[in-house]
Amino acid sequence: MPKGIPRTHNDYICMWEAYIGLVGFTDESICLVGIPVAHNAVFNTMSGPAFIKGGTIILTKSPRPKEQFALIEKYRVTTIQLIPVQITYWKEATEERKQYDLSSLRVVSAGGQKVQPELARWCLEDLGVDMCNHFGMSEGITIGNRWDSPGEPQMYTIGYPHIRDAELQVKIVDENNKPVRPGEMGEMVVRGPSHFKGYFRNPEQNKLSFDDEGFFHSGDLMSQRPDGRLVVEGRKGDVIKRAGENVYPEPVEALLLRHPGVVNAAVIGIPDARLGEKLCCFVQLKDRQAITFEEIQSYMKENGLAVFQWPERLEIVEAWPLTAVNKIDKRSLRAYIATRLFEEGSIEKSLGDDYLRRDKVTIDDVLSGRMKIEFTGAPQ
Repeated sequence: MPKGIPRTHNDYICMWEAYIGLVGFTDESICLVGIPVAHNAVFNTMSGPAFIKGGTIILTKSPRPKEQFALIEKYRVTTIQLIPVQITYWKEATEERKQYDLSSLRVVSAGGQKVQPELARWCLEDLGVDMCNHFGMSEGITIGNRWDSPGEPQMYTIGYPHIRDAELQVKIVDENNKPVRPGEMGEMVVRGPSHFKGYFRNPEQNKLSFDDEGFFHSGDLMSQRPDGRLVVEGRKGDVIKRAGENVYPEPVEALLLRHPGVVNAAVIGIPDARLGEKLCCFVQLKDRQAITFEEIQSYMKENGLAVFQWPERLEIVEAWPLTAVNKIDKRSLRAYIATRLFEEGSIEKSLGDDYLRRDKVTIDDVLSGRMKIEFTGAPQ
Protein backbone atom coordinates (compact mmCIF):
# COMPACT_ATOMS: atom_id res chain seq x y z
CA MET A 1 0.00 0.00 0.00
CA PRO A 2 1.21 3.57 -0.67
CA LYS A 3 2.29 5.55 2.39
CA GLY A 4 -0.49 7.97 3.38
CA ILE A 5 0.77 11.44 4.33
CA PRO A 6 -1.77 13.48 6.36
CA ARG A 7 -1.38 17.23 5.83
CA THR A 8 -3.22 20.18 7.34
CA HIS A 9 -4.53 23.39 5.81
CA ASN A 10 -2.02 25.31 7.92
CA ASP A 11 0.81 23.21 6.44
CA TYR A 12 -0.13 24.23 2.94
CA ILE A 13 -0.76 27.89 3.75
CA CYS A 14 2.67 28.02 5.38
CA MET A 15 4.33 26.58 2.27
CA TRP A 16 2.34 28.76 -0.11
CA GLU A 17 3.44 31.89 1.71
CA ALA A 18 7.04 30.69 1.55
CA TYR A 19 6.86 30.03 -2.21
CA ILE A 20 5.35 33.45 -2.86
CA GLY A 21 8.72 34.82 -1.82
CA LEU A 22 10.85 32.07 -3.32
CA VAL A 23 9.34 32.29 -6.82
CA GLY A 24 8.22 35.94 -6.71
CA PHE A 25 4.47 35.50 -7.20
CA THR A 26 2.31 38.63 -7.47
CA ASP A 27 -1.26 39.31 -8.55
CA GLU A 28 0.14 39.91 -12.04
CA SER A 29 1.86 36.50 -12.28
CA ILE A 30 0.67 34.29 -15.14
CA CYS A 31 1.71 30.75 -14.29
CA LEU A 32 1.94 27.79 -16.64
CA VAL A 33 1.74 24.42 -14.91
CA GLY A 34 4.17 22.28 -16.91
CA ILE A 35 3.88 19.06 -14.87
CA PRO A 36 0.85 16.90 -13.86
CA VAL A 37 -1.65 19.15 -12.14
CA ALA A 38 -2.53 16.65 -9.40
CA HIS A 39 1.09 16.30 -8.30
CA ASN A 40 1.84 17.53 -4.79
CA ALA A 41 4.65 19.69 -6.20
CA VAL A 42 2.19 21.70 -8.31
CA PHE A 43 -0.17 22.25 -5.39
CA ASN A 44 2.69 23.30 -3.09
CA THR A 45 4.81 25.45 -5.32
CA MET A 46 2.69 26.80 -8.18
CA SER A 47 -1.11 26.64 -8.14
CA GLY A 48 -1.48 27.22 -4.38
CA PRO A 49 0.78 30.30 -4.12
CA ALA A 50 -0.56 31.77 -7.37
CA PHE A 51 -4.15 31.29 -6.20
CA ILE A 52 -3.78 33.09 -2.87
CA LYS A 53 -1.90 35.97 -4.54
CA GLY A 54 -4.63 36.34 -7.17
CA GLY A 55 -2.42 35.33 -10.10
CA THR A 56 -3.51 33.49 -13.25
CA ILE A 57 -2.98 29.73 -13.67
CA ILE A 58 -2.69 28.19 -17.14
CA LEU A 59 -3.01 24.42 -17.60
CA THR A 60 -1.70 22.40 -20.52
CA LYS A 61 -2.62 18.97 -21.83
CA SER A 62 0.89 18.32 -23.13
CA PRO A 63 4.41 18.37 -21.63
CA ARG A 64 5.94 18.91 -25.08
CA PRO A 65 8.04 22.07 -25.47
CA LYS A 66 6.25 23.24 -28.62
CA GLU A 67 2.83 23.27 -26.92
CA GLN A 68 4.29 25.04 -23.87
CA PHE A 69 6.01 27.65 -26.05
CA ALA A 70 2.70 28.36 -27.80
CA LEU A 71 0.91 28.89 -24.48
CA ILE A 72 3.68 31.17 -23.19
CA GLU A 73 3.32 33.35 -26.27
CA LYS A 74 -0.51 33.31 -26.25
CA TYR A 75 -1.04 34.12 -22.56
CA ARG A 76 2.19 36.06 -21.89
CA VAL A 77 3.22 33.57 -19.23
CA THR A 78 5.63 34.92 -16.61
CA THR A 79 6.33 31.80 -14.52
CA ILE A 80 6.58 28.09 -15.25
CA GLN A 81 7.39 25.00 -13.23
CA LEU A 82 9.50 22.30 -14.88
CA ILE A 83 11.37 19.17 -13.85
CA PRO A 84 14.97 18.89 -15.08
CA VAL A 85 14.24 16.53 -17.97
CA GLN A 86 11.80 19.11 -19.36
CA ILE A 87 14.51 21.78 -19.21
CA THR A 88 16.67 19.40 -21.26
CA TYR A 89 13.90 19.13 -23.86
CA TRP A 90 13.57 22.92 -23.95
CA LYS A 91 17.31 23.25 -24.41
CA GLU A 92 17.25 20.83 -27.35
CA ALA A 93 14.25 22.48 -29.03
CA THR A 94 16.41 25.26 -30.51
CA GLU A 95 14.49 25.72 -33.76
CA GLU A 96 11.05 25.50 -32.14
CA ARG A 97 11.98 28.15 -29.56
CA LYS A 98 12.80 30.58 -32.36
CA GLN A 99 9.23 30.33 -33.66
CA TYR A 100 7.64 31.75 -30.51
CA ASP A 101 7.86 34.95 -28.46
CA LEU A 102 8.97 33.88 -24.98
CA SER A 103 9.98 37.36 -23.83
CA SER A 104 7.26 37.47 -21.13
CA LEU A 105 8.84 34.57 -19.22
CA ARG A 106 10.56 35.75 -16.04
CA VAL A 107 11.07 32.75 -13.75
CA VAL A 108 11.61 29.00 -14.18
CA SER A 109 10.84 27.09 -10.99
CA ALA A 110 12.68 23.77 -11.12
CA GLY A 111 12.71 20.75 -8.82
CA GLY A 112 11.50 17.19 -8.48
CA GLN A 113 15.03 15.85 -8.85
CA LYS A 114 18.51 17.33 -8.73
CA VAL A 115 18.96 20.15 -11.23
CA GLN A 116 22.37 19.72 -12.85
CA PRO A 117 24.51 22.91 -12.95
CA GLU A 118 24.59 23.03 -16.74
CA LEU A 119 20.76 23.12 -16.90
CA ALA A 120 20.54 25.92 -14.33
CA ARG A 121 23.24 27.83 -16.23
CA TRP A 122 21.30 27.41 -19.48
CA CYS A 123 18.14 28.87 -17.92
CA LEU A 124 20.00 31.83 -16.47
CA GLU A 125 22.33 32.63 -19.36
CA ASP A 126 20.84 31.25 -22.58
CA LEU A 127 17.11 31.40 -21.87
CA GLY A 128 17.73 34.65 -19.98
CA VAL A 129 15.32 34.12 -17.08
CA ASP A 130 15.58 34.03 -13.31
CA MET A 131 15.33 30.72 -11.55
CA CYS A 132 14.11 29.10 -8.35
CA ASN A 133 16.07 25.88 -7.83
CA HIS A 134 14.20 24.15 -5.04
CA PHE A 135 13.65 20.86 -3.23
CA GLY A 136 10.59 19.47 -1.53
CA MET A 137 8.90 16.34 -0.29
CA SER A 138 5.31 15.30 0.28
CA GLU A 139 6.07 14.90 3.99
CA GLY A 140 6.67 18.59 4.40
CA ILE A 141 9.82 20.62 4.28
CA THR A 142 10.62 22.74 1.26
CA ILE A 143 14.03 24.23 0.56
CA GLY A 144 14.88 26.72 -2.13
CA ASN A 145 16.86 29.56 -3.65
CA ARG A 146 14.86 32.76 -4.12
CA TRP A 147 14.20 33.78 -7.71
CA ASP A 148 16.61 36.72 -7.30
CA SER A 149 19.49 34.69 -5.81
CA PRO A 150 22.87 34.90 -7.59
CA GLY A 151 23.66 32.40 -10.33
CA GLU A 152 26.29 30.39 -8.47
CA PRO A 153 24.02 29.08 -5.67
CA GLN A 154 21.22 28.48 -8.18
CA MET A 155 23.54 26.20 -10.16
CA TYR A 156 25.11 24.30 -7.27
CA THR A 157 22.69 24.39 -4.31
CA ILE A 158 19.02 24.19 -3.37
CA GLY A 159 19.30 27.14 -1.00
CA TYR A 160 17.83 27.39 2.49
CA PRO A 161 14.84 25.86 4.34
CA HIS A 162 11.70 27.84 3.54
CA ILE A 163 11.18 28.88 7.17
CA ARG A 164 14.13 30.61 8.81
CA ASP A 165 12.95 29.91 12.34
CA ALA A 166 14.50 28.14 15.31
CA GLU A 167 11.46 25.90 15.63
CA LEU A 168 12.11 24.31 12.23
CA GLN A 169 15.19 22.19 12.83
CA VAL A 170 17.13 20.72 9.92
CA LYS A 171 20.27 18.66 10.53
CA ILE A 172 22.65 16.63 8.38
CA VAL A 173 23.65 13.50 10.29
CA ASP A 174 25.90 10.47 9.83
CA GLU A 175 25.09 6.77 10.21
CA ASN A 176 25.19 7.18 14.02
CA ASN A 177 22.73 10.08 13.96
CA LYS A 178 25.49 12.58 14.82
CA PRO A 179 25.74 15.94 12.99
CA VAL A 180 28.39 16.02 10.26
CA ARG A 181 30.76 18.91 9.64
CA PRO A 182 30.03 21.56 6.96
CA GLY A 183 30.70 20.14 3.51
CA GLU A 184 30.38 16.50 4.62
CA MET A 185 27.60 14.32 3.22
CA GLY A 186 24.94 12.89 5.49
CA GLU A 187 21.21 12.28 5.77
CA MET A 188 18.87 15.23 6.18
CA VAL A 189 16.60 14.95 9.24
CA VAL A 190 13.79 17.40 10.04
CA ARG A 191 11.58 18.40 12.97
CA GLY A 192 9.21 21.32 13.37
CA PRO A 193 6.34 23.33 11.83
CA SER A 194 5.08 22.57 8.31
CA HIS A 195 6.44 19.03 8.56
CA PHE A 196 4.04 16.12 8.93
CA LYS A 197 3.78 14.17 12.17
CA GLY A 198 3.59 10.63 10.81
CA TYR A 199 2.28 8.31 8.11
CA PHE A 200 -1.44 7.52 8.22
CA ARG A 201 -2.21 4.42 10.31
CA ASN A 202 1.28 3.06 9.72
CA PRO A 203 3.06 2.69 13.08
CA GLU A 204 5.68 0.33 11.64
CA GLN A 205 6.82 2.87 9.03
CA ASN A 206 6.69 5.68 11.58
CA LYS A 207 8.98 3.74 13.88
CA LEU A 208 11.47 3.39 11.03
CA SER A 209 11.17 7.01 9.88
CA PHE A 210 11.30 8.97 13.16
CA ASP A 211 14.03 8.84 15.80
CA ASP A 212 13.59 9.12 19.57
CA GLU A 213 13.87 12.93 19.42
CA GLY A 214 11.07 13.22 16.87
CA PHE A 215 13.26 13.97 13.86
CA PHE A 216 12.03 12.60 10.53
CA HIS A 217 14.78 10.78 8.62
CA SER A 218 14.19 11.78 5.01
CA GLY A 219 16.53 9.36 3.24
CA ASP A 220 17.90 12.32 1.26
CA LEU A 221 21.66 12.70 1.31
CA MET A 222 22.76 16.33 1.62
CA SER A 223 25.73 18.48 2.52
CA GLN A 224 25.68 22.02 3.88
CA ARG A 225 28.01 24.74 2.72
CA PRO A 226 29.58 27.27 5.09
CA ASP A 227 27.02 29.83 3.87
CA GLY A 228 24.22 27.55 5.10
CA ARG A 229 22.92 26.55 1.68
CA LEU A 230 22.16 22.88 1.17
CA VAL A 231 23.43 20.68 -1.66
CA VAL A 232 21.62 17.53 -2.88
CA GLU A 233 24.01 14.57 -2.95
CA GLY A 234 21.65 11.64 -3.62
CA ARG A 235 19.33 9.19 -1.91
CA LYS A 236 19.98 6.87 1.00
CA GLY A 237 18.68 3.37 0.46
CA ASP A 238 17.10 1.94 -2.66
CA VAL A 239 14.44 4.50 -3.63
CA ILE A 240 14.79 5.40 -7.32
CA LYS A 241 14.20 9.00 -8.44
CA ARG A 242 13.02 8.87 -12.07
CA ALA A 243 12.07 12.17 -13.71
CA GLY A 244 10.92 13.58 -10.39
CA GLU A 245 8.91 10.53 -9.32
CA ASN A 246 9.89 8.28 -6.42
CA VAL A 247 9.88 4.65 -7.54
CA TYR A 248 10.05 1.97 -4.88
CA PRO A 249 11.74 -1.20 -6.14
CA GLU A 250 9.84 -3.64 -3.94
CA PRO A 251 6.56 -3.74 -5.95
CA VAL A 252 8.48 -4.18 -9.21
CA GLU A 253 10.62 -6.94 -7.68
CA ALA A 254 7.53 -8.67 -6.28
CA LEU A 255 5.92 -8.69 -9.72
CA LEU A 256 9.09 -10.05 -11.36
CA LEU A 257 9.25 -12.82 -8.78
CA ARG A 258 5.74 -13.92 -9.77
CA HIS A 259 6.90 -14.50 -13.34
CA PRO A 260 6.99 -18.29 -13.96
CA GLY A 261 10.50 -18.16 -15.43
CA VAL A 262 12.16 -16.09 -12.69
CA VAL A 263 14.02 -17.46 -9.66
CA ASN A 264 15.19 -14.17 -8.19
CA ALA A 265 15.19 -10.49 -9.10
CA ALA A 266 16.55 -7.14 -7.95
CA VAL A 267 15.64 -3.67 -9.19
CA ILE A 268 17.96 -0.67 -8.88
CA GLY A 269 18.25 2.81 -10.34
CA ILE A 270 20.87 3.52 -12.98
CA PRO A 271 22.24 6.99 -13.78
CA ASP A 272 20.72 8.84 -16.71
CA ALA A 273 21.61 12.33 -17.90
CA ARG A 274 18.00 13.17 -18.84
CA LEU A 275 15.80 11.46 -16.25
CA GLY A 276 18.17 11.40 -13.28
CA GLU A 277 17.70 7.66 -12.91
CA LYS A 278 16.12 4.83 -14.87
CA LEU A 279 15.12 1.39 -13.64
CA CYS A 280 17.29 -1.66 -14.25
CA CYS A 281 16.21 -5.16 -13.31
CA PHE A 282 18.66 -7.95 -12.60
CA VAL A 283 16.97 -11.32 -13.16
CA GLN A 284 18.03 -14.87 -12.42
CA LEU A 285 16.09 -17.40 -14.51
CA LYS A 286 15.01 -20.95 -13.90
CA ASP A 287 16.89 -23.71 -15.73
CA ARG A 288 16.41 -23.68 -19.51
CA GLN A 289 14.28 -20.54 -19.33
CA ALA A 290 14.81 -17.41 -21.42
CA ILE A 291 13.33 -13.94 -21.35
CA THR A 292 13.76 -10.78 -23.42
CA PHE A 293 13.56 -7.11 -22.47
CA GLU A 294 10.41 -6.77 -24.60
CA GLU A 295 8.79 -9.64 -22.71
CA ILE A 296 9.61 -7.95 -19.40
CA GLN A 297 7.93 -4.73 -20.52
CA SER A 298 4.87 -6.59 -21.85
CA TYR A 299 4.63 -8.42 -18.53
CA MET A 300 4.68 -5.09 -16.65
CA LYS A 301 1.93 -3.72 -18.89
CA GLU A 302 -0.24 -6.83 -18.60
CA ASN A 303 -0.07 -6.61 -14.81
CA GLY A 304 -1.06 -2.95 -14.68
CA LEU A 305 2.19 -1.45 -13.45
CA ALA A 306 2.54 2.29 -14.16
CA VAL A 307 4.84 3.03 -17.09
CA PHE A 308 7.33 5.00 -14.97
CA GLN A 309 7.83 1.84 -12.87
CA TRP A 310 8.83 -0.33 -15.84
CA PRO A 311 12.47 -1.47 -16.02
CA GLU A 312 14.37 0.18 -18.87
CA ARG A 313 17.31 -2.21 -18.84
CA LEU A 314 17.53 -5.96 -18.28
CA GLU A 315 20.55 -7.80 -16.89
CA ILE A 316 20.44 -11.62 -16.80
CA VAL A 317 22.59 -13.15 -14.04
CA GLU A 318 23.32 -16.70 -12.89
CA ALA A 319 24.36 -15.72 -9.35
CA TRP A 320 24.60 -12.60 -7.17
CA PRO A 321 27.00 -10.40 -5.24
CA LEU A 322 26.04 -10.81 -1.58
CA THR A 323 26.24 -8.80 1.62
CA ALA A 324 27.77 -10.19 4.81
CA VAL A 325 24.34 -11.58 5.76
CA ASN A 326 23.83 -13.29 2.37
CA LYS A 327 21.39 -10.76 0.92
CA ILE A 328 21.62 -9.35 -2.60
CA ASP A 329 24.18 -6.54 -2.45
CA LYS A 330 22.56 -3.62 -4.28
CA ARG A 331 25.58 -1.41 -3.56
CA SER A 332 27.65 -3.76 -5.71
CA LEU A 333 24.93 -3.90 -8.37
CA ARG A 334 24.93 -0.09 -8.60
CA ALA A 335 28.72 0.03 -8.88
CA TYR A 336 28.70 -2.73 -11.51
CA ILE A 337 26.05 -1.15 -13.73
CA ALA A 338 27.45 2.39 -13.48
CA THR A 339 30.82 1.06 -14.62
CA ARG A 340 29.18 -0.90 -17.46
CA LEU A 341 27.33 2.21 -18.64
CA PHE A 342 30.57 4.21 -18.60
CA GLU A 343 32.42 1.52 -20.54
CA GLU A 344 29.59 1.41 -23.09
CA GLY A 345 29.79 5.17 -23.56
CA SER A 346 26.23 5.67 -22.29
CA ILE A 347 27.21 8.06 -19.47
CA GLU A 348 30.04 10.39 -18.58
CA LYS A 349 32.33 9.22 -15.80
CA SER A 350 31.43 12.27 -13.70
CA LEU A 351 27.73 11.32 -13.83
CA GLY A 352 28.52 7.76 -12.75
CA ASP A 353 30.70 8.93 -9.87
CA ASP A 354 28.03 11.42 -8.76
CA TYR A 355 25.47 8.59 -8.76
CA LEU A 356 27.78 6.36 -6.67
CA ARG A 357 28.51 8.98 -4.01
CA ARG A 358 25.80 7.53 -1.77
CA ASP A 359 27.71 4.24 -1.76
CA LYS A 360 31.08 5.95 -1.17
CA VAL A 361 32.61 4.28 -4.22
CA THR A 362 33.81 5.43 -7.66
CA ILE A 363 34.02 3.92 -11.13
CA ASP A 364 37.80 3.92 -10.74
CA ASP A 365 37.41 1.72 -7.64
CA VAL A 366 35.73 -0.89 -9.83
CA LEU A 367 38.03 -0.54 -12.84
CA SER A 368 41.16 -0.74 -10.69
CA GLY A 369 39.96 -3.77 -8.75
CA ARG A 370 39.89 -1.92 -5.42
CA MET A 371 36.23 -2.90 -5.28
CA LYS A 372 35.66 -6.52 -6.22
CA ILE A 373 32.21 -7.46 -7.50
CA GLU A 374 31.62 -11.19 -7.76
CA PHE A 375 28.43 -12.72 -9.13
CA THR A 376 28.92 -16.03 -7.35
CA GLY A 377 26.44 -16.19 -4.48
CA ALA A 378 22.97 -17.55 -3.75
CA PRO A 379 20.95 -15.21 -1.51
CA GLN A 380 19.12 -16.56 1.50
